[in-house]
Amino acid sequence: MDDRTGRQLLIVALGVLALYALAQFIGAHLFSLGWSFLFWQVLPGWYGLLWIVGLALLILLFLKMTPWERQLESPIAFSVGIVLLLAAFWFLRFDSFLFGGGNLRVAQLSQVERIMPRWFEWATTTAVSALYSMTHSLEDRPNWASIYAWQSFSFMCTVATLAASILSARLLSKRPIPRLLLFLIMFFGGQTIVYFGFIGAESIVVAVTAWAFYFSVRITMRHRSVDLVALWLVCLVGLLFHYSLGYMLPVALYFTISQFAVKKKVQRPALILAGFGWLAILVFYYVHAGGSFEFSRNALFLKGKPPFTDYGLFSFLHLIDWLQLVLLASPMILLAAVMVSRRQAGGSSVLASGWAVAAISGLTFAFVSDPGNGMALDLPRFAVYLTPISFVLAALAVSLDYSVVTHRRLLAVMAAGAVLVPLAYLPAYVRIHVADDFAVRFLAQRNIYHLTACMSFRDVYWTRREMDRADRWEALLPVKSTDFMNLRGCTYLAGNGQNEEALNRLHQTIARMPYWTEPRIVAAQIQLNLGRFEQAKGQIDTCLLLEPYRKENLKNLYAYYRDLPNYPEAIKTMQLMLKLFPSDQDIKTDQMIIMMRAGFPQAADSIATYLLTVDSTQAYPYIIKGMLAENRRDTALATRYYNEFFQYGKNQPDTAFVRSRLNALSRDAAGR
Repeated sequence: MDDRTGRQLLIVALGVLALYALAQFIGAHLFSLGWSFLFWQVLPGWYGLLWIVGLALLILLFLKMTPWERQLESPIAFSVGIVLLLAAFWFLRFDSFLFGGGNLRVAQLSQVERIMPRWFEWATTTAVSALYSMTHSLEDRPNWASIYAWQSFSFMCTVATLAASILSARLLSKRPIPRLLLFLIMFFGGQTIVYFGFIGAESIVVAVTAWAFYFSVRITMRHRSVDLVALWLVCLVGLLFHYSLGYMLPVALYFTISQFAVKKKVQRPALILAGFGWLAILVFYYVHAGGSFEFSRNALFLKGKPPFTDYGLFSFLHLIDWLQLVLLASPMILLAAVMVSRRQAGGSSVLASGWAVAAISGLTFAFVSDPGNGMALDLPRFAVYLTPISFVLAALAVSLDYSVVTHRRLLAVMAAGAVLVPLAYLPAYVRIHVADDFAVRFLAQRNIYHLTACMSFRDVYWTRREMDRADRWEALLPVKSTDFMNLRGCTYLAGNGQNEEALNRLHQTIARMPYWTEPRIVAAQIQLNLGRFEQAKGQIDTCLLLEPYRKENLKNLYAYYRDLPNYPEAIKTMQLMLKLFPSDQDIKTDQMIIMMRAGFPQAADSIATYLLTVDSTQAYPYIIKGMLAENRRDTALATRYYNEFFQYGKNQPDTAFVRSRLNALSRDAAGR
């Protein structure tokens, strides 16, 4: 690279960072759908200025490090740096499980007795389950034990990424300062957000990608088959942890072809075959998503899924979301594109080309995946697929000559940008109260409240025992969404006895949005109340097919068998629910009632005693106790239990039954 080209690239790099800062300051006022410009709006006014000053100081520090070059080689300096870095990740870790469906991840461990790993993330779920068994032995609260298990897994992935980045930097440069700057470019970037204990399976994606880069560096430098085998092994083992790591297979294919192709024509056949591999994976992804209800949740289709039917693959909202994701988390992609266009990869052209394939594959996967909570709230899940961009920049930066002033400045700007860009938006993700303000602005900006987002905030605040905030978010669940408002209207119609009108509207919604379970759940409940068991069973079975472990679907199945009555099947369904939700007191109450109905009074009495031991203010156990006392002809005790029910459950539906029993006991006492 000549000095003139270096100056041009330096101007591009500085321009990207300057525009990035300017966008954070004024972007929210210019673009109505620009959620990526909201971060500095929810932080103190001085934060943006501090960020700019920090960027300038960091660039200056990197340019003035030459006198300390020897000290950087010291094992003590290396050890201190690693410890400080890991300590920063630990002390600044996520204080909630808000993002990327983290609340569902926590419930995946804490609210079921037997964990059932899904095939597309089998190894991750198995590993975290093992960690959960250890954390639960130290922490009695299931939710917190689950949080600690997921965060432990995330930090393990961070350490693995750190190790791979250090080893790669050692291979790419022999001088301490360029090696440090290359390490920063590789290790930091869009993926930085998951280093702070993110709760989700995607943390493993960054670790596997980093190790794949390390072995690809070894392949381009040493041309040894053992490194190629290691690259394939990393990619294939990664697939066991998370299905999305299939996006690395075209990279492995590229380096395989480049290893055995004729050197003068190395790139063309490798790039062509890698492209075909990428297309094959994309086709397989959609073929499988089209035939699997569970897996299809991960994919975007041409038409949006209910209730967000306007959010399709090529919809305007999705296109601007994806663009904002890329430019927020990895704005230096613009510099990488300019460098690639100028063919400045130098001796690392094979490495840079291979990881350009990885970057395209990652960007594609981020494009075709469904942000179920909204892109802004799922950003950690999607940012991990921008990891290859950091490695592309590192591969391109290898060609820079650190002894040339312009090149040295460019490398310093690239490294400083890698470190500082994530700090522009991280506070809104790692601190819940900052996230609260940001989420309110984002969701209001879209004029829709995502159900899962509201549930996430509600669950986090409930776990933290901040009940007022939890109630506020729960109150927002159905607000501003047309589909949810229509659904609520149907429940009101049914509550007023207009069942046929409610069912008519629900069936129209089901026909229009067949994969949305909410209207099916309500329709099944109405049909059960009307005694139309066959019609209800059809909706219940479809709901269980779509969401086999959802509590509401299993409760409807239990109600179906209970009301038929088919008590053996009702009890079997209840036992399955208790396996999945062992701490749910409402399910235990239903179990108590069905045992009484099925003719197992001793079992019902035992459950009633247990429920009252847990919480003596529960109303329904007193009914069971009263009925059993009546059967023993203990009128006084039965009367006391029934009166206890009225003390705690005077607004419950069964008050008429209990009042009739009290009247009957009074008449019997008067007759004697």
